[in-house]
Amino acid sequence: MYTGFPYLKEPGRYILFALLFESSILSTMKKVGKSFAGKSFAEKFFPEKPFAEKVFSLGEVDDIAAEILPLIKDARIVTFSGPLGAGKTTLIRALAKQLGIKNQVKSPTFAYLATYQLPDGKSVYHFDLYRLKSLEGIYDSGFDEYFYLPQSKVFIEWPEIVKPILPSETLDIALDYIEDDHKKRKISINSA
Repeated sequence: MYTGFPYLKEPGRYILFALLFESSILSTMKKVGKSFAGKSFAEKFFPEKPFAEKVFSLGEVDDIAAEILPLIKDARIVTFSGPLGAGKTTLIRALAKQLGIKNQVKSPTFAYLATYQLPDGKSVYHFDLYRLKSLEGIYDSGFDEYFYLPQSKVFIEWPEIVKPILPSETLDIALDYIEDDHKKRKISINSA
């Protein structure tokens, strides 16, 4: 059952969300809950490197998109990383729907770039850089110029090659498989 992102009110901090807690964590939370009143889960249990985990099923991707939408709206550049089939394009499709994009959203694997219009007229540039092997390819194609266009939003799948040239305020979203359940995914969000 989906329970939401109760600690997603702290943009700018490394946050990794989880739905499933082991009984020992729940037991510890009950024991120390009163002494940490007013603090997030991350501040309570991992003060040196705050994080929590979020695990979800692909059937809950629309709920996940709705929960992270405030961060997406505030970010100009959002990267999506993870192994093949982890759900990057599926999450982007759900976010596009939440943003009001009417076009069909597909991963631009062979074209590298797809452009969508937001209801307010701003553009969303959706990149899939899986096949690019160097930054030279980014510069030669002029794709780097899209990263700095005002009044636009940029979604980048497979961002590893361009991370060195992205602004520090880029919002990074990572998806991964859950080893013992191929229908579940883990999401982590890292923003400056």
